[in-house]
Amino acid sequence: MRIVTFNLLAQSKIKRDCFPKASRDTLKWAHRRVMLFDMITRFKADICALQEVDFYQVHWSEFMGKSFHSCEFAEKSGKSNEGLLTGWSGNVKMLEYQTVDLSPTMQSLIDAGAKGNIAQMFLFKQVSHDHHHKFVFINTHLYWAPGHDSLRRDQVAYLVKIYQEKYFDLPLVLAGDLNSDPQSECCLYLQSLGCMSLCRNLPFTVYCPGVFVDTLDYIWLYTGNQSSPSFKEIVLVDAEKVISDEEGGIPNIAHPSDHLPIGAEILHF
Repeated sequence: MRIVTFNLLAQSKIKRDCFPKASRDTLKWAHRRVMLFDMITRFKADICALQEVDFYQVHWSEFMGKSFHSCEFAEKSGKSNEGLLTGWSGNVKMLEYQTVDLSPTMQSLIDAGAKGNIAQMFLFKQVSHDHHHKFVFINTHLYWAPGHDSLRRDQVAYLVKIYQEKYFDLPLVLAGDLNSDPQSECCLYLQSLGCMSLCRNLPFTVYCPGVFVDTLDYIWLYTGNQSSPSFKEIVLVDAEKVISDEEGGIPNIAHPSDHLPIGAEILHF
């Protein structure tokens, strides 16, 4: 079962001063659309978790209908036109779904004008002839601002609490942009629970030299006391080929987002 997560870089968030070295064509939706659609198709994911998806009905609905067995889109709370999008193949069956509002973890920031974060929580069942496991899948995009490491830990803890109350005996896959580096409170909290990061070999998932270079995107797996899972990391993009210091890192003419996609193949839980 192939899992992919990818922060697309919402078109509505692109500003020239954020990517001053990127060529004008690089940032246009007409160019980015072709590349994003092609990349997502080539991923051949059984579950594809996307963040910063904007103008869903206009830009994404038709493509997802052709590319996946089914999908769910959830828009961020507050005044926002972007959100989370999860698509899945016929190799898994969706049994339950809920959009989780993370506003209770950040009410003071929302009162000050911040947009509320959300998560998508699914109960899936594998339907291949070899596997019939049920498992929980979460796609999320945590609060972005520096200096709020504890808040992001609290947001993940809030999701874990819901998972434990409803599905404590099932495996959990948590994917998305956590806006947290590997030594953050958020990641250390997940490790303390026994979660495993399935994508460990990328030196970064965001590359803006001189501004920010780090890992923010993850696929975490928790199986509790069940047998040891088997998985392998998948290289979806050759970072050396898409990185361009001349264009200020990514996005650039060869890569349409400021994040790299990451993927993993779960062979069995």
